[in-house]
Amino acid sequence: MCVERFPIKNEGMASHESQEKRHYIETFRVILSAWPAFPVDLEASLLPSAVATHVWVVEKQLARFYTQSFFNSFGRPPIVPHLIPNPPLLSSVLGVIDFSSALLT
Repeated sequence: MCVERFPIKNEGMASHESQEKRHYIETFRVILSAWPAFPVDLEASLLPSAVATHVWVVEKQLARFYTQSFFNSFGRPPIVPHLIPNPPLLSSVLGVIDFSSALLT
């Protein structure tokens, strides 16, 4: 059995680091390019010099193609990658604590 560690930050396609994200989006693009009806406007590779906004546009187009193609083939929506939420601040979980009323006099 293979056990993977649970990520503690957004990685791969969900990464906030543009070069890491670009690499995974490009790999996803290459995989999807073999699927039937792959959009012609997505055939060009994502270059290492691609700006973050271009990577974002390509990611959204790939996601739209992937989810629609999956639904067309399997009759249900796909399971998609998720983001790991930022941990909440302790004060927002517990509320603001006023210790002054807890002091013994």
